Amino acid sequence: MPLSPSRCCTSSTPARRDCGAHAPFGTLNGRGNLSVPFSSAPALHRQRHGHHSLCTRYTFPVSPASLTQCPANARSLPLHALSGTISPCIHAKVTSQSTHRRTLTPLHPGSTGVAPHSRCSPSLPSPHLPYGERMFRLLSPSRCRLAIQAGFALFLVWVAVRFHEHVSWVMGQASAYTPKPGAVEGFLPIAAFMSFKRLLVTGEYDPVHPAGLTIFIAIMLMAWLLRKGFCGQLCPVGLASSLLEKAGRRLGIRRQPGPRLARVLTLPKYIVLGGFVWFIGVRMGAGEIEAFMFAPYNFVADTKMLHFFMSPSTTTLVVVALLAAGSLVMPFLWCRMLCPYGALLGLMAKVGPTAVTRDAASCVGCGQCARACPAGLPVNTSTRVNAAECMGCTECVGACPVTGCLNIRTLRWRLPYWAIGAGCLALLVALRLVAGHYGLWDANTPPEMLRRFHMMVFGMGD
Repeated sequence: MPLSPSRCCTSSTPARRDCGAHAPFGTLNGRGNLSVPFSSAPALHRQRHGHHSLCTRYTFPVSPASLTQCPANARSLPLHALSGTISPCIHAKVTSQSTHRRTLTPLHPGSTGVAPHSRCSPSLPSPHLPYGERMFRLLSPSRCRLAIQAGFALFLVWVAVRFHEHVSWVMGQASAYTPKPGAVEGFLPIAAFMSFKRLLVTGEYDPVHPAGLTIFIAIMLMAWLLRKGFCGQLCPVGLASSLLEKAGRRLGIRRQPGPRLARVLTLPKYIVLGGFVWFIGVRMGAGEIEAFMFAPYNFVADTKMLHFFMSPSTTTLVVVALLAAGSLVMPFLWCRMLCPYGALLGLMAKVGPTAVTRDAASCVGCGQCARACPAGLPVNTSTRVNAAECMGCTECVGACPVTGCLNIRTLRWRLPYWAIGAGCLALLVALRLVAGHYGLWDANTPPEMLRRFHMMVFGMGD
């Protein structure tokens, strides 16, 4: 049955209540949105003049393909061009007093889909669904990623506390010895890069910071198998950037650069990465790397890093404040434009088998995926999102209103949205266990020797 034009039941007089169920068309406004009045219940819909008749106006963007079914001069759209039904509890923009959220879903495969309004927000799962399914639907990609990032951040806080206790003993400020947690060496990527070059040349593992090299290899494997999952799912800087991006969105100051400008702004991190690759990967030989590796400074590099974070200089605070302020306006400013580690992971991800794919046949062109992407990638026009800037955050998958339109695929296999975060954690834990089993996690440096190196570098007295 065709839907009515713009006449919506707004009058409180029973005689004037008319939802126009027999009118032939819904109204198509200048923005390409179909505005239709729809009764909240089919039984009440038939009571056209009863006291309980209620009509609500909904606005939906219309697929351009459906416009070909109307005359060229028409400003309305027949119902058969939509080929949809009203189903509750998914997404929609309600422009009247009703609190129900609904969307048009296809009646059969290949029918013209109708996307929800671009400014709609996801609704809660239907209370009629089983409890387990309701909880699963509540755990959206964004919430799942936030939970993983928060859990990993808490783990790093524990690592920092343990490492501070270790440094207190090394510096002679505590009497009880605390072993150094190996995970702290993950914050030494330059030393790990040098150790990786030495491993490729000599086949020998790093004896000074073995855990750092293990973490470096694990993150490289993550990037190749699961895109930049470390950046989008685990990295604490990524968590801070995500929170700043949400704050900028709420403040209304978030902006995305255009495609050309975005490509230009990513050049600095690739220039820095190129410098590291040239100096370490090309110029430095195994002998020079070993000279640095066994120097006293390398043994205390993690302690130097701790002092840097605990006693930042004024310049450091100003730079961090500028980066934070810039991230409110431009999402993930550091990650997208300045981080050389992220640039390396992006290059690894481009040659990997995993990517977000878009089914053009079911895509309704709402553009919500592109708006949700923190990297500003054109997901809505890409068949396979294989850009180096894709962080594997799965925000686009969570924003898509059409089930099955956006998918995460590894070769021919379809993965659930939580597979990237869970896979990164599983890979990191697996390599930690393997490295611990073969003695490639904890360094064999005697504690007293480590204390003496600290005395040499920091100038402590005996």
